[in-house]
Amino acid sequence: MLEIKYVRQNLSAVSEALQKRGDAADLARQLSPQIKPKEAEEAIGVLRSLGFIHRDRHGRVRPTEETVRKDSRFATFHWAKLMRAKIDLAREAIERYPREQRDISEVYAPLSDEGYAEMKNEIAKLRRKMLALSERDKGRNRVWQCNVNFFPLSSTIETSKRVPEAGA
Repeated sequence: MLEIKYVRQNLSAVSEALQKRGDAADLARQLSPQIKPKEAEEAIGVLRSLGFIHRDRHGRVRPTEETVRKDSRFATFHWAKLMRAKIDLAREAIERYPREQRDISEVYAPLSDEGYAEMKNEIAKLRRKMLALSERDKGRNRVWQCNVNFFPLSSTIETSKRVPEAGA
C-alpha cells in the first residue's frame, strides 16, 4: 500500500503539475520535498483509483475538482495520518524555506467554552475564504499549504478556583 508520504502534498499540487505535461517524473521534481518518479507514478495511480484525478478528452490529467476538501467518508484514522504528515511538512518548512516564502506564527488565547466555539467558527471562515481565493486566482503557479492547529494547552479551570485579578 502506498504510504501517505507520497501523497501528503495537497492534491492540487499533483493536479497542477500533471496539467502541464502529465508526467510523473516532472511531478516528482516539482514537489517540495521532492519524491522519486516511481513514487509519483504510484501516487498518480492511487489518486486516479480514488477518483481525485482523471484524463480529459485530450489525454491530460485533470483534477476531478479544483480544490480538495475533506470528504466525511474518509476514515478518521487515515485523515489523522495525513494531518500528521502535513504537520511534519510545516515543521520542516522552518528550515527548508526562507522567511519570505513562509508564514509560521502562533497565538495563545485564554478562552471560555463559548470563546472556543466562536474561534472554531472563525477558523472555518478563514478556510472557506482561502479556498475561495484559490478558486478565483487564475494565475496559480505554485501550491501553498496552510495548517491551522487549535488545541488546549491546559485543563479547564473551574471558576471558583481562579485567582482574583489584582485590584479586583
